Amino acid sequence: MQSISQQLPDKKYISINLSSASDTIKLDSMTVNPESIKLDLSGETFSDTSAYTFDINKGILILKKDKLPKTGDLKISWKSMNVNLSKEYKHKDTSLLFPELKNFYEPFAKKESSNSWFETSDLEKSGSITRGFNIGNRQDFSLNSSLNLMLSGKLNNDLEIQAAISDNKIPVQPEGNTQQIQEFDKIFIRLSKNNTAFTAGDIVVEALPANYFLKYNRKAQGGDFQTKFSTNKKNSDEMFVRANASFGKGRYSRQEIKTVEGNLGPYKLKGNNDETFIIVLAGTEKIFIDGIQLTRGEENNYIIDYNLAEVTFTTKTTITAKSRVIIEFEYSDRNYSRSLITSDIAYKSGKFKSGFSLYSESDMKNQSIQQNLTNEQKKIMSLIGDSLQNAFARGIDSIGFNNERVMYAMIDSLGYDSVFVYSTNPDSANYALNFSFVGKNNGNYVQTGSSANGRVFKWVAPASGVPQGDYEPIILLVTPKKSDVYAFRAGYDFNKNTSINAEYAISNNDLNLFSKIHDNDNIGHAVVLNFKNISKLSSDSVKSWTIQTNITTEFTEKNFEEIERFRSVEFNRNWNLDLMNNNKNSYFTLADILLQNKLSDKIRVSSGFFTFGQKENSFQNLIQVNKKWKKTASNNLISYLISPANNNKTNFLQYENNLEQKIWKFNVGAEAKGESKSIKSQENNFYHQSSFDWWHAKFYSAYTDSSFNAKIFYQYREDKITDSLKFIPQSYMTDIGFESNGKINDFNTLLVRATYRKVAYSSDVTPDENFLLGRFEYNGRVKKRFLIFGANYEAGSGMEAKKEFTYIEVTPGQGVFTWNDYNKNNIRELNEFESAIYSDQANYIRVFTPTNEYIRVFSSQLNGNFSITPSEILKQEKFVGKTLAKLSNRSAFSWNKKTSSNKIAEMYLPLYSIPDDTLLVFQNSTFRNTLTFRSSDSRFSINWTNSSNKNRGLLTNGIEDRTTKQDEIKINKTFFKSINAELSAKKGLKSFYSQFFKTNNYNIDEQLINPSVSLQPNTNIRYTLLFEYSEKNNLLAFEKSIIRKAGIELKYSKTNKGMAIMQFNFLQISFNSSTNSNIGYIMLDGLQAGKNYTWKLSLQRKLGNNMQLNFMYDGRSSKGSPVVHTGNVQLRVFF
Repeated sequence: MQSISQQLPDKKYISINLSSASDTIKLDSMTVNPESIKLDLSGETFSDTSAYTFDINKGILILKKDKLPKTGDLKISWKSMNVNLSKEYKHKDTSLLFPELKNFYEPFAKKESSNSWFETSDLEKSGSITRGFNIGNRQDFSLNSSLNLMLSGKLNNDLEIQAAISDNKIPVQPEGNTQQIQEFDKIFIRLSKNNTAFTAGDIVVEALPANYFLKYNRKAQGGDFQTKFSTNKKNSDEMFVRANASFGKGRYSRQEIKTVEGNLGPYKLKGNNDETFIIVLAGTEKIFIDGIQLTRGEENNYIIDYNLAEVTFTTKTTITAKSRVIIEFEYSDRNYSRSLITSDIAYKSGKFKSGFSLYSESDMKNQSIQQNLTNEQKKIMSLIGDSLQNAFARGIDSIGFNNERVMYAMIDSLGYDSVFVYSTNPDSANYALNFSFVGKNNGNYVQTGSSANGRVFKWVAPASGVPQGDYEPIILLVTPKKSDVYAFRAGYDFNKNTSINAEYAISNNDLNLFSKIHDNDNIGHAVVLNFKNISKLSSDSVKSWTIQTNITTEFTEKNFEEIERFRSVEFNRNWNLDLMNNNKNSYFTLADILLQNKLSDKIRVSSGFFTFGQKENSFQNLIQVNKKWKKTASNNLISYLISPANNNKTNFLQYENNLEQKIWKFNVGAEAKGESKSIKSQENNFYHQSSFDWWHAKFYSAYTDSSFNAKIFYQYREDKITDSLKFIPQSYMTDIGFESNGKINDFNTLLVRATYRKVAYSSDVTPDENFLLGRFEYNGRVKKRFLIFGANYEAGSGMEAKKEFTYIEVTPGQGVFTWNDYNKNNIRELNEFESAIYSDQANYIRVFTPTNEYIRVFSSQLNGNFSITPSEILKQEKFVGKTLAKLSNRSAFSWNKKTSSNKIAEMYLPLYSIPDDTLLVFQNSTFRNTLTFRSSDSRFSINWTNSSNKNRGLLTNGIEDRTTKQDEIKINKTFFKSINAELSAKKGLKSFYSQFFKTNNYNIDEQLINPSVSLQPNTNIRYTLLFEYSEKNNLLAFEKSIIRKAGIELKYSKTNKGMAIMQFNFLQISFNSSTNSNIGYIMLDGLQAGKNYTWKLSLQRKLGNNMQLNFMYDGRSSKGSPVVHTGNVQLRVFF
């Protein structure tokens, strides 16, 4: 089963912005199935396959931007195999079959040029270079460029190169929903020769496995050199050297997540300085539940949104209020430029080995990036030493009125002076404030809804002297830090089974480089000594038993600071260190004896001692016994810890037992595990509130064969807490689950996963809870390709964060939105931004930001697609069969719903309508169905498309709904081979609803007819007459628009030369309301009432075999508005 699953295609995604993305995109290093490539434009499927070309050998997707919108978000998805079919694979040397023919002359062979090293046959290259500029009378001159180059091969006989070069300034983060991720923005050059390699660019710096105290794994930008060689002529020794100098991309963080019963997330990650909004570096996360590391992927344990720093668990993962979730990750920290230097030296000569490792990471305190530090702020940090809780400054700046920022006026309120209120009055709004989240009831301000293009806060009066807000107008300062660790290693192998190793490490950790205060605790030391021996107890090759002895003793000073965790993920919990005073030197000794054979039988005995100072100690003993018979296996582990510490005595028992019996293709088993931790005061013998006791039992039966597997289970857990005198029941959890995955037959696959959980609480205060988590997937086909369908359904519970957004001005023409100052107050307000219809108006982008406000929701989603092709089964001799065979149908749908309702149907049925509309928190529903008559006939065809799209989002200003419904009939007919007529008729409804901006609500009924006639006398030229008539009526008011359009288009193309397109349109528009409004902008398509003219010229010319010149010019003229001209010139070179 494992080998089969590894060959299944893996669905991957990438999202790009059309206004800034390159037209050449490297999808994958493995072979991509071209039929699996799908494009979604702004949430809707983009079905025009002529808008791109795909090179299957190089894995490169080339977008034809003249056939795509200039703005918008484009999502590209595909499936790839775990093999590159364009490469040659062999395990036999075919040159041995025939003798080599030397000095063989091929008279017709192509002669290689020696003018450029790019033309060497051993160097593979792909990509493109693009240079261009935009210009217009309503936008500034701007340059645009892109470089994407992939190199791989040999520069000469020994020197190899591998490179990925790009000048894309916007990093592309992969979506964290697959087990394997493709790093699209990784830029590097790697040169290698024999055992020496040098890499420059984006690199990963990793600690040597031999290090004990020094563990790290970092993403960085810089240079990395490594080599391996021998220092004497006999090659009896070996030297490894690695050096790295770079700038760190991120900062390491370790976070413990407080989970909610049955809640799959998303769970928000924060930075080390409690930063709310961070970006996680892709692929750096490690997620553990109860000490076990999870696997990323929709089909596995969790998915992660790297840009939002949110982790969501799948229905395959059980999340309870007792789950111990630990997440280690790197996040982008740009408060300062940060240098990173590492070095490793490893030497081995005979039985002796030694080494040295260095790690130095330091913020450059005089090169702040995101923080614009003033001298006053630097002085504050210089006076606080390591007391980082005092690192804050006033966030109030009197700058005078600025219409591009959220401004405040200072007033007196309820006897409190210096109260700030949001204002747009130029006479009093003179203050720009920076607010920071300080925790509930620690501040005097709260965030409130507003039309301002930015976050707005309002003051709330204290109650009985207790603050009622969670924000304050202060700036939280981040101090520059430094972390160094030096590690020295030495070891001696007495023989192949016996060795002794030692390591000495020094750390230098400075929490505030601006201050010398508290620097006396920066340096710490640590030492470890390890002895290891493996001995055989018998000479029997089958039942041979070996005994492995491992003794470790460790000393760590209280000031020693690790770079990353060097012990097991739950070491502190298992050794009761959480309840000890760790501000002391520590000693740790562990003796471990393992007895095992080749039949997987194992006996392990472990005994250890850990102490802080002299009065805080932990003693732990562990026994593990694993036994395997022919069809029976038993695994048992028990550990017991005694810890007198901090005036308490702790007894901690942990056990885990499993018994499994194989019966034919079934595995039947039972599990029992639990923990009991009693913490009693040595003074009065009362239980500490951290004491707990739980036990868990599970029974299961699993079926497995080569194509199908299934599992059913039942599990029960009981938790107890203490009332100071004894343990009392707290909760009882019961799970019943079923899981199945595999092939039904050669054409149908099925996955079913369902778990029902009931949690009963002993307290009457907390109500019992019931949860249903499940996933269903089905893919198949019937009667060849007559019916092809696939569907997946998933249900669970989680959280939905309120979102807010702001509009940010960008380079003219490179955005998505435009600003129309409807009320003429010269202040950018949220209800004045619209989606730009023309590129010269696209000067803004919208940035969404999640808030700290979450709502508990139940989620359900249903996705699917199906197609019907009657010609696969119908005989076409008779009229009925012949007619029906010309029909085909394609459908795709997606319903995703999140609700706060507690009714079963509303919680778990995505199509079920909710009477109380306020309970529907999130919705994203799309449906598209296309019925085609004679789809492959170029002479005559009919298409009927029905589509709908509904979106609901939860914002800080309330709920927003957007709905689009449309029916379209398209008829295509060819006359005399050179004349083509096309008729398109559309009828639809477009609506928008906002709880906050009620004046922007609309419900537009639209009807449109669009006939066109084309004449193509030869393959090079085509003339087209265009006509269009549309009516739009706003059903919520009286607005009505009528647009009449007539145009002509000329297209000239020549194979291997290029093409030219010219178009001119005349539009007569009638409108019965004001054009200076959001409804006017939408109903008039960005034009004006009266006569309008638009024109376009597009030229594309091939220059040689690998160059292409593109020229685009657009213009428009409206009554009462100046003529608008925009142009774009672009030169592209392909490799």
